Amino acid sequence: MTDSCKSYYGSSSSDLRLVLLGNIGCGKTALADTILAQLSPISPGASRSCQLRQGFIEGRNVTLVEAPRWYWSGGKMEDGVKKETQRAMTLVPPGPHAILLLVPVNQFTEVSLGLPVSDVICSVWRHTLVLFTYADRLRASGKAKNNNIEAYIAGQRGDLLKIVEKCGDRFHVLETERGGGERSNVADLLEKVEQTAKEAGGQYYSCPAFQEAENREWQGNCRSMFSVSRHSLVLFFDLCCLWLPC
Repeated sequence: MTDSCKSYYGSSSSDLRLVLLGNIGCGKTALADTILAQLSPISPGASRSCQLRQGFIEGRNVTLVEAPRWYWSGGKMEDGVKKETQRAMTLVPPGPHAILLLVPVNQFTEVSLGLPVSDVICSVWRHTLVLFTYADRLRASGKAKNNNIEAYIAGQRGDLLKIVEKCGDRFHVLETERGGGERSNVADLLEKVEQTAKEAGGQYYSCPAFQEAENREWQGNCRSMFSVSRHSLVLFFDLCCLWLPC
């Protein structure tokens, strides 16, 4: 088992833990609203900090974290945003089942141009599913022939295709039509999330920071147990000296 992976089957099969990543304007809050079927209580000014949200959807207890919007300066992510993005992984212990990388399919972004997400989160690709947002806007532009988003990506967006390939060809196109179609799209997405965890060997992502915290807790527990055991042993010998003849 790798350092960044732990067993997926150690948690309830009805639980799903997700982390949403992406650039400013990629639609993370709108996605969370769609998945949880509830409007976000978070104000737009909270975009530079993680937001934890929960709900019971499609027979599953879903916990998700909206990581802060990614701001780039000179091709590099701001340090504060990078640290907060890394912290997002620790807010769904023992780790997220999948990481959703949101990419607006109707525009070019730093992510699609190849800036490495792995510089922000290590060992992340095998747990990542690319989620294409704003498909409705792409269709409205007329760029996708016959409104076929997958054909548009394969034929005209080699930049997006590389991201998908890096994530093991795992992707989902978010549809935002109201009614049964939207809920069906969410159900398909959650099934793909579960499949992502299975393809990762039945393991969830566990960031190094969380592992270090686990190790510190384990070491602390060991020291406490040793201290208690030593104290009990001393007490036992003291009692023996009191009750047994010399």
